[in-house]
Amino acid sequence: PYNTVVSDDFRSLLQLATGSATALALRAYWGFLDADFDRFCFLTEQVLMDELKAAYFFPFLNVLHDNCTASGGKKGLVGSSISFISKNWEFTNIALLVTVHNGLHASVKVKALITSRTEELYRVDIESMAQFTMSDTTSSAQKVLKLFEDSLPTDCTVRVLNLCLLYGIGVRENCKTVSMLDPATGKQKIERRLCTVDGPFPEDAALIKKVRNLNNYFNSPQWVGCLSKVSSPQVKPYCRL
Repeated sequence: PYNTVVSDDFRSLLQLATGSATALALRAYWGFLDADFDRFCFLTEQVLMDELKAAYFFPFLNVLHDNCTASGGKKGLVGSSISFISKNWEFTNIALLVTVHNGLHASVKVKALITSRTEELYRVDIESMAQFTMSDTTSSAQKVLKLFEDSLPTDCTVRVLNLCLLYGIGVRENCKTVSMLDPATGKQKIERRLCTVDGPFPEDAALIKKVRNLNNYFNSPQWVGCLSKVSSPQVKPYCRL
């Protein structure tokens, strides 16, 4: 929509597509976008209220959130989405919010921003609908999850999938630290236990290591330059006399 400078090629494209070389003003594009977004908010509200009624007003949403910062934490974004299994047993994922949030990323402020902005746009109380909350494993994100008191904090699905793959092929052991009573001394002691049952898969682990070594080999500056030349060859013009 940023058409403050319209090139001749762009005008030619418009004329071929529409029969007119006149470009719409920027405010016209914003009007279209506002109308589409208003319709999206209305439909999302209707879907959530319908699903909440089908769930007998019990929490049913998985609320996901994340934030990113730049310029030493002075500039940032906060985003939130939801996922749930609908009454028709279909997995649904909806992106609800992406908003600028500069300055201090205190957990209380981030959580308040997510809930208040969602209520403003969709007219729903997202906190009362949340059965699970999910984010990455950073301490700041985990603090936000704990503020949704009636929901269950859940690990990031990408991290869980990665851990399952690493555990399954034997690249990493699935261990946990437990506190137990030492029968010899009668005192509590800390013990590290292996949780993965039936052992690793050495063939898959060996394959992963070979792929990693191959990737590291071609990541060297020398090979990166060679691959760039191969992927973008200089083709000379062909003349036929």
